[in-house]
Amino acid sequence: MERKERTMMDSQKADSDSASVEEPGQRQSNGRLKQENLDHYSMMAVCAYLYYIKKPALSQQEIAALFKIHKSKVSRILKQAVEGNIISFRLNLPEIDALRAALISNFHLYDAWVVPTYKDIWTERVSGCGSLLKRMLGESAAKLISTERGPLKNGMHVGISCGESLLQSFLNIVPDTAQGLTIFPLTVESVPEMAYQSPSTLVGVFHAKCFRNSESYGPQLISPSTLADKKQHRLLLARLEEQIRDLSQEMDIAFVGIGNVDFNDYKSGYMRILRHADIDPRILEKHKVIGEINNRPYDAQGKDKFKEIEGLEKHLFAIDLDEIRNHAKTKPVVAVAGGKQKIEAIRVALETRIVNILVTDMLTAEALLKHTA
Repeated sequence: MERKERTMMDSQKADSDSASVEEPGQRQSNGRLKQENLDHYSMMAVCAYLYYIKKPALSQQEIAALFKIHKSKVSRILKQAVEGNIISFRLNLPEIDALRAALISNFHLYDAWVVPTYKDIWTERVSGCGSLLKRMLGESAAKLISTERGPLKNGMHVGISCGESLLQSFLNIVPDTAQGLTIFPLTVESVPEMAYQSPSTLVGVFHAKCFRNSESYGPQLISPSTLADKKQHRLLLARLEEQIRDLSQEMDIAFVGIGNVDFNDYKSGYMRILRHADIDPRILEKHKVIGEINNRPYDAQGKDKFKEIEGLEKHLFAIDLDEIRNHAKTKPVVAVAGGKQKIEAIRVALETRIVNILVTDMLTAEALLKHTA
């Protein structure tokens, strides 16, 4: 009898939890989602990622335990995610117009693209969701690039930096968005374990998406192992520097990521570059580095610190921040970045006019605007 009563109580709880799930919100007359429904869409995106995309995937029971909700609620959220096209082959999240307008106004940007996110993704508290934010930002950047409103036009000279967010962006661009492009890297490096998101890889991916009548230049440096290799490495680096500088003189648009500098995170991209160059990461702390763009570290005033990091220029070349900043005075420099750890680095990049178009998430945008207020 007691077991039967417990089963009935569990069934009633499940019905209550299921009924408490908000239906996807009604759209306004312009097709945008109402503000109060954004949290629900973010929750659907998180559950869909953990269940359908993450490797290894979590079960509905595991997701329910993670968020302290009933399994039936997870089941209904996943169903809504599929029916609402939140998940198909990609995550489809709405843009937030109010935050976009505020970012443009406060930081004097050409444009901005802001998408909702869930707090646990933003703080990377949920295990396995560390790369989800970059995936979401990449999907959103691809939308911006692929629309008529986007900054990419036929015949442009396109400079490309490096990073996972940019990789996700270029993987999802609609093919043939623009034609007749000249595509080249803004930096060259030789860290083998980062080859998947290196500038030359990104140039290749971008070219594959915009291949008609386009040309690309994507050299990859090979890490030297002998003294003779090191001499060849320096000669090749000097030659690549000259070629990239020539190409950048005609640059019409640049795509960059924004990295934070965590001295305790030895797995981060910039820490790997320093280790590869046998440079003590603590030197960044000495020079008060708070972020990096295009492999160029900078401080809280946006000053480029690359030349002050002794030995770094022997291992990589990167167009300096003053040149990128000068470019941003008249032409688009698109940054794809977000997350709690990157707020200061993004804020300085915006305030010192290194970039003028930003693709970011809701919580990062709110934090940036709170600081300006």
